[in-house]
Formats: sequence, structure tokens, C-alpha cells
Amino acid sequence: MKKKISLLEEFGYNTDKKNINPSNYEIVNDKDKVLKIKDNIVKELYKNSIFDEYSVNEFIKDTDISELDKEYLKELVYNDIYGSGPLLSLFNDKNINDIMINGCNDVYIGIDGQTIKEENIKFIDDDHLIRIINNLIKYSNKELNSATPMINCRLKDGSKLSAVIKPISVKGPVVVIKKPMNDLVTIDNLIGSGELTPYMARFLEACVIGKLNIIVTGTSGSGKTTLLNVLSSFIPDYERIITIEDVSELKLSQSNVISLEKVNYDNINNLDLINIGYNMNPDRLIIGEIEGKESSTILDIISSGINGILMSINSQDSVKCLYNLRKYISLERTDYSLDKIDRDILNSIDIVISLDKLSNGRRKITSISELTINKDKLMLKDIFVFKNSEKDLNGSFIRYDFYPDVVKKLKSRGITDIDYIFSNIGDNNE
Repeated sequence: MKKKISLLEEFGYNTDKKNINPSNYEIVNDKDKVLKIKDNIVKELYKNSIFDEYSVNEFIKDTDISELDKEYLKELVYNDIYGSGPLLSLFNDKNINDIMINGCNDVYIGIDGQTIKEENIKFIDDDHLIRIINNLIKYSNKELNSATPMINCRLKDGSKLSAVIKPISVKGPVVVIKKPMNDLVTIDNLIGSGELTPYMARFLEACVIGKLNIIVTGTSGSGKTTLLNVLSSFIPDYERIITIEDVSELKLSQSNVISLEKVNYDNINNLDLINIGYNMNPDRLIIGEIEGKESSTILDIISSGINGILMSINSQDSVKCLYNLRKYISLERTDYSLDKIDRDILNSIDIVISLDKLSNGRRKITSISELTINKDKLMLKDIFVFKNSEKDLNGSFIRYDFYPDVVKKLKSRGITDIDYIFSNIGDNNE
């Protein structure tokens, strides 16, 4: 029997030809026995670094089970050696949004904003987990190893994978997989889940159609990408849209969409993609996340006449978002005073939408604000806010009693049918 052959590619094995079919499980004679044999075979293969197809088949051939059971056993073993291993069931479960692995025996899943420990998913050891990761990322032509202990890439199914191993991670392999959105989330879905009210939804729709420049902000997992996707659905189909992301996650339904992503290319950054996107004749730019000096370029693009830009910034709230934006712009405009930077932001950005994931796991738009200058200081003026307390986690939405300046701008652009939202000033409980 061949032994200690670790390179799968050396044998020309193509996993695309091996279709793992869990439905076969229904016709297996002795399920528990097959699973136990599978675990023993896989442990032995990993213990001796035996990964070639011939040796794997020899292990399976020597088992004392029926031919039908051997076929399913083969699928299970192949999946553990060449495929997604214990993660297969999590990938197949459409209810699961995120997979989080904190070492070989500590797995969590994200469902509808809730993080749940998955007790049934285990890996043999760190080497087993690392091999599964490398099986998943081979599509991106990358490998997780001691020379490259950190990976951020897109999987073949569109999932976004981030992984680190020792020495960066003290605990061993740590993996986060964000699965792609299978179904497009609509504004009605967000209203139904209580993330915003119908008035807020209509206001945001008018802001997008009226080509206001909008920043969506929140922490990781608060729903920024989902909201960007929903906001983009309001863009008319005749407009040319360029999307720019680290990893392509947005799913737009319009026909004239160009998607740019920098993942898998370490020498390409957001600024490069924004510059090339600007030269592709966009009517709209949607930028997945602003991270630095590209902020200054975005203001220049807006000044050149391209409006209706949708973008996100990772921050705790809208106030911190403005702080981060100032900081990013100052990295490029080093000779500008803070007052000058604030004026440039005020002249470029119209709306800031803040998101949060509450302690009960539900996502909420916590504020929709416009920008203003008060005593030469850039400030946020809240239009809608979400308020809750320890006694009332569900809370309620409040509309503040004033007529926003952005509504006047929308009117000048032909959006005249949202006055009813602000007509009953004084009755502000949404």
C-alpha cells in the first residue's frame, strides 16, 4: 500500500467530479456502523498522512460492509479528505448565514443574527481543519500554511472565508465563513423584521432615487451589506452601476452592473478599484467598505458630478463614522484644516444610516441622519432614531420634529411625493 503521499494534485484528482450526495444516507443499511468506520479510516489516514486516492480506496475496500454501504462510505471519506469535511452539512443548510470555527473542537453558526454553538461538528485535530480549509480555498489558488498564516478569499460558491493559524492565532486555526445571500432581501423583508418602519423605507427609497450620497455604518454583523443591497434595489434599471468590494457579496438585480473585487490580489487596493471604476462611465458607484485614503478620492468623484454613491464604513455609530471619515480624509489631504475637511464632507455626504445588532440578536437601523454645520462644527442631525431600554428591548422608532434639508434637495431633483412623511410635525412617534 502506498504511504505518506500528501499532495492530492500529484495524482490528478479532481474533486469537481466527486459529487457528495448526502441523500444516499437514507438507503444505507447500518448508518451508525458506516459513520464509525468512516471516523476510524479518516483518523488513520490523517495519522499516517495518507491522502492518495489509491490508498483511500484500499482502506474502504477492506471494510466488512455491503457494497452499497461502501459507496456511501467512499463519499464520506472522500469528503473528509478532499472536500469540505464536517462542514458539508453547514454549507448545505440554507438557514445558516455564518460559520465560525475557534479551533478544531469549537464551532459556532450564525442564524438570523443569533450565534449558536454547534455541538455536533468536530475535527480530528488542527491538521485536519487546516486541510479542510485548503480544500475550500484551492479555487482561489491560495494555501494556508506557516509561510502564509493568514487568508482572506472568496470560495467557489461565493462565500467569504477569513482564516488564521499559528503563530498569528494563539489558539490554532480560526476560521470565519460568511455564506452568500441565496435570496435577495427586500425592503419589505426589513420592514417585516422590524429593522425600520414604512416611513423610513419610503424616505430611503426617495434618497436613493434622488441620488443623495449615503453612508451606511455599523459594526461587523450589523447588516451593512444587506442594507446596501436593499438600497441598491431602488436604483433605476437604466443606470450603469459599478460595485467595488473586498469580496463580491452584493447581488444587484439591474441589468447594467459591473462588479469589481480586490480579493486574492494583494497588490490591488480599494483606491485602485475606485479609480478604475470611475473611468468605466458609472452612473452610480457602490463601495462595499471605505477603509482609508480612498475617502478623499470619493469626495473628488462626487465633486466631479457623480452622485448617488452608496458606501459603508465600519464603526460603532454615526458619530464614530464621521470621526473615521475625517481621519481617512486627513491621511490624503495633509495640508487641510479640520474645518476645511468638514466643509468638504458636508458638501459631499447627504445621509448617514447607522445600524446595530441588539443584545437579542435583532438588527435595527438605529438612526438616519443628515449633516449640518453648527458654530463651524460638522454635526449629525438625526431624522429618525430607534430608542429602547433594558425594560423594552423591542423599543420604538422616533421621527424628530423638523423638516430636513435633504428633503429640500430631493424636491429640487424632482422628488416631491414624500412631504406626507413630515407633514404632521408634532406627532413624532413612529
